Amino acid sequence: MIFQFSNPLLFLLLGLIPLILLINHGTRVEAARWRSVTTLVLRLGAVLCLILALVGTQQREREDLLSVVFLLDVSDSVPLSQQVKGIERIHTAVDALKPTDAFSVLFFAGQASIRLPMQPKAEQGHLTPDILSDTAFNRDATNLAGAIQLAMNIFPEERQKRMVLLSDG
Repeated sequence: MIFQFSNPLLFLLLGLIPLILLINHGTRVEAARWRSVTTLVLRLGAVLCLILALVGTQQREREDLLSVVFLLDVSDSVPLSQQVKGIERIHTAVDALKPTDAFSVLFFAGQASIRLPMQPKAEQGHLTPDILSDTAFNRDATNLAGAIQLAMNIFPEERQKRMVLLSDG
């Protein structure tokens, strides 16, 4: 179970608790010990509930883990300069990911090929433009459906899924 707070700065209001304890200690009301302790606990509970409401406490079932598959078209219809720009765009997008977010890079033309497997960003290797010359498959065609099908098969079940397509068509 995970909690998320929309206004965590309002936790500074917890500084009111020592003030309430000080006021309670200075009160000279004659009452049974159990009654004064119960009253103090109820007041502190009410203040704590109010603070938790103000900070926007929300319960989440699990952390939002994201997985992204980048599909880069490396067919002959896409010039090499555009393919290099595609790798630069992938780097920009990866920089925005959290270390726990996972990503994969898939190249496609006539068939699709996984160039970086699905792993968390912190464990992932680095993609360089040199990898464009390493792809040894049919570049005459563009099989977008096959690339999307392969991408769908490598997504982990327990994560949010995103697919980023970089293509000319």
